[in-house]
Amino acid sequence: VDDVVQRGRSLDRAAAERLPSLPPSAQGEAREISWGAVRWYYRYQPVLAELFHRPLRQKDKILETLVLCGLYQLDHLDEPDYAITFSTVETCRLLRREKACGLVNAVLRKYLRQKNENSQRHASAWHSMPEWLIRALQTTWPTDWHTIVHACNEKPPLTLRINGRQCQPDSYLRRLTELGLAGFESPICRSAITLARPLPVHQIPGFSTGDVSIQDAAAQLTPLFTGDLRGRTVLDACAAPGGKTCHLLEVGAPQLSVTSLDLPNRTEQIKENLNRLGLEAKVISGDATRPDEWW
Repeated sequence: VDDVVQRGRSLDRAAAERLPSLPPSAQGEAREISWGAVRWYYRYQPVLAELFHRPLRQKDKILETLVLCGLYQLDHLDEPDYAITFSTVETCRLLRREKACGLVNAVLRKYLRQKNENSQRHASAWHSMPEWLIRALQTTWPTDWHTIVHACNEKPPLTLRINGRQCQPDSYLRRLTELGLAGFESPICRSAITLARPLPVHQIPGFSTGDVSIQDAAAQLTPLFTGDLRGRTVLDACAAPGGKTCHLLEVGAPQLSVTSLDLPNRTEQIKENLNRLGLEAKVISGDATRPDEWW
C-alpha cells in the first residue's frame, strides 16, 4: 500500500513482488487489506489529515499508510476493534517504529470515537472519489449518481477471458468443477468467465499456460465493435497490461497488425502477457498525448 500511496506504483505490480514473501495462509488477508485500503483511499485521506493534526515528515509517511490500513480494517473486516488496533500497533513495532506505537494507538482510538462525525463531515470523501468526478456524475446522471458511486465502490469480481485458441468456455467451466472451483459465464460476453471466489493469479487454472487471462467482461467486448480488421493496423494506446491487444490477436483476423503503446514503466507488462500467450505485437514506449515523440 505504501508503494502505491507514497510512490505512485501500480498495486498489481507491488503485490506481485511482495505477496509471495508471505506464508500462503496470510496472502489472502494481505490482499484484502491492500486492495481495500487503496480502493477507499479518498475516503480516509481527509480523515487522516485531521487525526494526525499536522503533516508527518516524509520519512514517517509509512505511519500514515499503516493507519490507513487500520482504518479500512475497522470499517470493513469482521473482527473486533481491539484486535485490529492491537495488530496495527504490533505492525508498527515490526516496522521498527516503537516510539510511534502510542501515536498509532491514539489515532485509531480517536477515529473510533469520532467515526459518525467523520462520515457526516466528509460526505463527498466518504464516497472515495475525487470531487471533480462526483460533480461530473451528478451533472450527467442527476437521479442515478448515487447508484453509480455505490457500484464503483463494490468489490470487483475476478473475471477471466477464455483464449479461444486453446480452450472453450464450456470445457473451462468443467475444468473448474473438477478442481472443486466454481464459475459462471457472463451474460454480456461468452468469452468471459467470472470466478465465484477470487484466486491469486498463480492459482488460477490455465493462467500460466495461456488458457485464460484476467480481464473484465466489458473490456472483452472490444473485438465485437472493431469491425472487420483483416489486413488492418490497430493502435492500442494506453495499452498496459495488454488485455485488449492480446484479445484482438487471439481472435486472429488474418494479417492483423497491432501496435501497443504505453509509458516506459508499463510496457513490460504488455510484453509479459504477449509472451505468456505466445502472441506478437509491436510494443512502443511513449505518451499517447505526445505522438510527435514516438509516431
